[in-house]
Amino acid sequence: MKHLLIRLAGVVWVLIATLSVEFVWAETVASPSISPAPVKGGVAQFLGSDGPDFLHPDVAFVLSVDRVPGKVVASWRIAERYYLYRKRIAIELVGDVAQAVGPLSLPVGKPKEDAYLGRTEVYYDQAWAELPIQRAAGATGQLTVRVRYQGCADAGLCYPPIRKTFELPFVPSSP
Repeated sequence: MKHLLIRLAGVVWVLIATLSVEFVWAETVASPSISPAPVKGGVAQFLGSDGPDFLHPDVAFVLSVDRVPGKVVASWRIAERYYLYRKRIAIELVGDVAQAVGPLSLPVGKPKEDAYLGRTEVYYDQAWAELPIQRAAGATGQLTVRVRYQGCADAGLCYPPIRKTFELPFVPSSP
């Protein structure tokens, strides 16, 4: 019964994401990368299950975001037996310090037949996304970047969409 509850929890998260309900795991990050400590326990612990113990999303999908000349790069280290959905990755610029000057670039993912999303592409082990940007004329200050993504565990739990906001230094270019 407890294993059924864990699977049901995964189904609910996928349905929430599929129906585009705006329930997200959100966090604002002041530094350009995250290095979270492992989390003791997981969903299974709260349900009192002896079944699989799922990782906290910050441990399952370790995200770092950096600004390099002409683009913002997000990269993930993905825990073993976890994956990210390619079509659930997005990078958005917040404010008027910079603007996107091209589409988001993502590598080809591994094909996967998903019970709820159908045929889709996923990333195991690592993933990256690049957004070409240009500084707005006369803009100063920090570059605010919002990254959205969603992933699952092979054991059956899908996390709600995750949104993280980063403040990155945006140094004026030399003449």
